[in-house]
Amino acid sequence: MPKSNNQKLKVLYIMDALKEKGEKGEPLSMQEILKMLESHSISAERKSIYDDMEALRQYGLDIQYRRPAPSGYYLEGTLCSGKESEEGKEPETETKETGKPEEIKADAPEDLENCKKVKILCKKDVKDKVMQYLQNPRCQEKEKRFLITGKARIDQDFYGWLTTLGNRGKLLKPGKEAMAYREYLKGIVKEYRGMGQKG
Repeated sequence: MPKSNNQKLKVLYIMDALKEKGEKGEPLSMQEILKMLESHSISAERKSIYDDMEALRQYGLDIQYRRPAPSGYYLEGTLCSGKESEEGKEPETETKETGKPEEIKADAPEDLENCKKVKILCKKDVKDKVMQYLQNPRCQEKEKRFLITGKARIDQDFYGWLTTLGNRGKLLKPGKEAMAYREYLKGIVKEYRGMGQKG
């Protein structure tokens, strides 16, 4: 089946949807984006939406991502600080797929003050997982790997989430926290050292 001619207009429809939701002071969820595109006979995958968002950022739009419910994308300066929308329109699978710990929440953008800029080098199969976890992620392809820069609150929950990446992702910066994560892993190994060796 040939692609709809509207496919070429996909990024423009997304931009209009962002502005429309911005006028209401609400974020635009991934589910809403996919449903909106479907109404225009446009099929899209989540990973293509990430690319579209990055293209719009390069075009000049200051697009941010809000993690706590109601989660979604929004234009800087348009999101209401209160909780006018309680529906949490992002599908439940969003948190299940990304493995984001529920403890990391923020009711307002100022929570970013408690976050640090991090850089994670990862493989393609965990790229979306990292993009979903970090605040305001930026992605660059580096020889079949992806260098993702964003913000995160670095604590035990963050280190726990990093372990879910296994050897598919590596924390590069901040250097001090990368070393602390290494010690965190050593502590885990120490706890299990010697287990299974007795009778």
